[in-house]
Amino acid sequence: MLAHSLLAVGVSLLGVAQAMPSNAELGHLIPRKNDWLPRKTCVVPSFNDPKQNDVPAIEKAFAECGNGGVIHFSKGTTYHINGLLRMKGCNHCVVEWDGLFLQSDDIDLIQASQVFFTFQNKSTSIIFEDAFRAHVYSPSGTGGIDGQGQAWWIKNANASDLDPGTLRRPMLMYVLYSTWLNCHHVYVDRLKLNASPNWNNLIANSTYMTIDNFNITARAVNSTIKPKNTDGFDTLNVTNIWVNNLYFDGGDDCIAWKGNNTDVGISNSVCIGSHGTSVGSLAQYAGIHDYVSGVKVKNVTFHGGNNALRIKVWPAGPTHGSAYVENVVFEDVVVDDIDTPIFVESCYESTTEECVQDPSKSTLQDITFRRVKGSSSGAKGSVVADLRCPPSAGCTVYLEDIDIVPGNGNSTATYLCQGLAANPGVPCTDSSTAEGGYVAGRLF
Repeated sequence: MLAHSLLAVGVSLLGVAQAMPSNAELGHLIPRKNDWLPRKTCVVPSFNDPKQNDVPAIEKAFAECGNGGVIHFSKGTTYHINGLLRMKGCNHCVVEWDGLFLQSDDIDLIQASQVFFTFQNKSTSIIFEDAFRAHVYSPSGTGGIDGQGQAWWIKNANASDLDPGTLRRPMLMYVLYSTWLNCHHVYVDRLKLNASPNWNNLIANSTYMTIDNFNITARAVNSTIKPKNTDGFDTLNVTNIWVNNLYFDGGDDCIAWKGNNTDVGISNSVCIGSHGTSVGSLAQYAGIHDYVSGVKVKNVTFHGGNNALRIKVWPAGPTHGSAYVENVVFEDVVVDDIDTPIFVESCYESTTEECVQDPSKSTLQDITFRRVKGSSSGAKGSVVADLRCPPSAGCTVYLEDIDIVPGNGNSTATYLCQGLAANPGVPCTDSSTAEGGYVAGRLF
């Protein structure tokens, strides 16, 4: 089995926050099939047999047509992924992805071939890597991946997401070292991802990508076994990664920006039954300083779920690190039946005792929630925002034009506050005595 440590290649990507690019602005940067003629075309064959492995044929197509050619997966064709798949070296190429990749539900088979990471105990069996100015899309909108996650969710039902033991559920897609410089973007469009065993997408060490019109679902056929940690997108060590027009019905983070993200965002999207859009989690690992700057969430609707707009950092102490988060804007958001629509937490996945002893030393600056409307579920009473900042560092969070109706029938919304360095612009209630409060101190 291969081993890979994302922490070993982590770098801080610093930059000035940019406005989210529009599709029209991106249009002239997208490589298209007729940009360079003639192009070599590889129509990828399939055995159409679940006992046969189509991985060699797929990898052969990338080797033969990845340099400026067209790689075509036919509509109505199923490609059986019965081992590790590495789609490598798409250089000025076009991938017409109308077929379905069906990952084997043979757990032993996939575990024997997948790549493992130290970062959050993740693994994957499908990798898209070393791309330069590529256009990956489904012309018919039928192409994508089915991860057959139900078998993994059942097998892993009682395991912790952060400590899964010997069973590693693979991420559906790992995008690695896909770098577009000189304003040349990789454009990925109209793919469907279903039933990932774990995260759907991890984009790492990459720049200038636009993901558009994705449909991501993870729904259990057994009502007692829920999907496990099936985030839509996670990003690590990236800059200028934009997600637009996402439909996500997956049960965990719609998108989560991990460490070292600069100029990233999501727009015009719908997230159902999720943990929302998350900055983090950050500061998880000892000796690691995470940096996130220039995050924008705009025109996103959230239906049912734990949270909508969220920042999450770990406490300090010998086993954790620190983080610096700045220039984050959540705006023009609709929330519907969300437990805690706005949530800033600095005691992530930790006990009250741990956070009292080693409170977070992370810094959160210029965090803005603007024009957020809708309703909470009432699960937290009248609370619509819970702002629990690291107590010893500067934390500036601002709420503007918030119109969230509590779901418990109370006409007055409650805003819990703790550790803020300035008035957030809403009437604050001390959260240190509320459920989960851990450090008594100033409201702001």
